[in-house]
Amino acid sequence: MEFALKPQSTSLALLAALALTATPACARTGGDENTVGHVAGDETAREQAAALLSRFQQENDVPIAGISLTVTRNGETVFNQARGLMDLESQAPATPQTRYRIYSIAKAMTATATMRLVELGRLGLDTPVETYMPDLPDHVHGITIRQLMGHRSGIRHYRQGEWVSVSHRDCASPADALEDFINDPLDNAPGTAMAYSTFGYVLLSAVIEAASGQSYEQAMQDLVFTPAGMSATAIEGREVSGFDTATFYVAPDPNDPEDDWFATVDWDPSINASCKFGGGGFLSTSEDLVRFGWALSNGQLVSAESTAFLTDVHDDGLNQGPAYGHGFFDGRSWME
Repeated sequence: MEFALKPQSTSLALLAALALTATPACARTGGDENTVGHVAGDETAREQAAALLSRFQQENDVPIAGISLTVTRNGETVFNQARGLMDLESQAPATPQTRYRIYSIAKAMTATATMRLVELGRLGLDTPVETYMPDLPDHVHGITIRQLMGHRSGIRHYRQGEWVSVSHRDCASPADALEDFINDPLDNAPGTAMAYSTFGYVLLSAVIEAASGQSYEQAMQDLVFTPAGMSATAIEGREVSGFDTATFYVAPDPNDPEDDWFATVDWDPSINASCKFGGGGFLSTSEDLVRFGWALSNGQLVSAESTAFLTDVHDDGLNQGPAYGHGFFDGRSWME
């Protein structure tokens, strides 16, 4: 997850767990206000989940102010709890209704929406982007949808300090965010190298708008969020009734107990991820992330063939580091 990669996003972490049918995770209906359950079963399993959540918060090397955990079984939420605080100044506690910035998990959702458009005949994996956006600069012509999804387009990633600089304004649409990179030369010819690029997914977000005939946000709602039953997920800055938003902090030095948390709302201007769009612009809850995973794994969003395309690592000799499919890292190579 993103918080494991960038020190500036370690303050409030989001942990979502999907319990498949064979997993012994269960809870009684009711219980404390931060736990919901629809499946009766072994109370010990519920207690173990709570203990693991507490231990993760206490022992994780990355400083964490608040954390949420959701477990489902057969599509039903059976454990949904939070620990810590969503805001240190007010001492407001994190709850299951707390939304966190999920950053690059947005890429998996955007890739899934892309495959839904492919299945609907609105996009072609090997069709160049200029087919959908003819006014793009000439040097990006020829980049295909498949290459954007797999980080093989040649479009650059952030430069030094740019992760912050592109977060200093609000974007209404992906077109507003293209100016950050679209006129820059490609790092390599399309299809010749794999290089992780959030900007590539910003362009993919704009292509989704063009191909769907909707705003990117409405397309994501219709193609992914509504079918998956996700009620809390939205681009940063968009209010969602019934949910609150965790304050985003810069993590203190774990070796200096006197080093205080620094809230990015105190920056001028404050951090705003909206311009990242499909590359990392969403806020969500742990329960919504589990709903996404469940819907994808059970064919509620795209076909089994499309899911395999998204999640299977294609060995074209270009993968470096953790192996990447289309919107999804291979979990085993990531952990290794």
